[in-house]
Amino acid sequence: MKSGLKKVISGVACMAVAVSSMTMPGNLVADAVNIENVVPVSATNSGTLENGLNYKIYQDHVEITGCGESAENEMVIPDTIEGLSVTSIGERAFEDCSFLKSITISDGVTSIGEHAFDDCSSLESITIPDSVTSIGAGAFSNCSSLESVTIPDNVTSIKEYAFSYCKSLTSITIPENVTSIEKCAFIYCKSLTSITIPNNVTNIGDVTFSSCEALTAIYVEPENQNYMDIDGVLFSKDQETLVVYPAGKPDQSYLISDSVTSIGDSAFSHCTALESITIPDSVTSIGEEAFWDCSSLTSIT
Repeated sequence: MKSGLKKVISGVACMAVAVSSMTMPGNLVADAVNIENVVPVSATNSGTLENGLNYKIYQDHVEITGCGESAENEMVIPDTIEGLSVTSIGERAFEDCSFLKSITISDGVTSIGEHAFDDCSSLESITIPDSVTSIGAGAFSNCSSLESVTIPDNVTSIKEYAFSYCKSLTSITIPENVTSIEKCAFIYCKSLTSITIPNNVTNIGDVTFSSCEALTAIYVEPENQNYMDIDGVLFSKDQETLVVYPAGKPDQSYLISDSVTSIGDSAFSHCTALESITIPDSVTSIGEEAFWDCSSLTSIT
């Protein structure tokens, strides 16, 4: 029995003792100790769709739990199954589904579990709807054929190992609501050439971009401005003027947001294409070996 459940049941037991010691009408006692509010919800049924998709049915929603041997090429996760909304993709649901090349997740799904698509080695593209608010640790780890990903605007954290070892991933845009990028999130993304980090990010975790050998630019959107990125150069949408941002060589430099306060251990180690980096005054700590083996790095501010 999980410790959290033990605490809940213990709390209910204490409540029951307290209630039994008072003089209360029977209905009030029943309302005070409503066991339905504390018993974990269990699946009522499970099944497999024709496309090989496995699922579990709960009282008011459906969770995708896996894919069968027949799952290959394109996979579309439906909005509903047996009349109930599909709201989550469970932990390791598609792990090792090595024949899937494309996945479309329907609107209504709010969470993608840990390691949900781990080691989907043939997966080239995936469509994640705006309804998704949570992407678990290692969710796309080892998706070695995945080339691009758009993270929904409602996601607030890039969890550890989320896109690690995605060796074909060339670009990714992190939404403005993201506040943290956890350790090893993009480790060994060897084809990643650029990435946009919003100003709300305050922490870049340990080994975050380690061994991103092709990464030459990280663009950080200026606060309170309206810019667009064209071929690695930022232009002002309002003024139609060239903005030198980051300064120097926009295609071969990093500019870290003023909101960032710490850079983790080995965060940019083995970024062998990196030539220059500007670290803002807001940074108070730089981890061990943060820029180790950056063999092209010639300028640091």
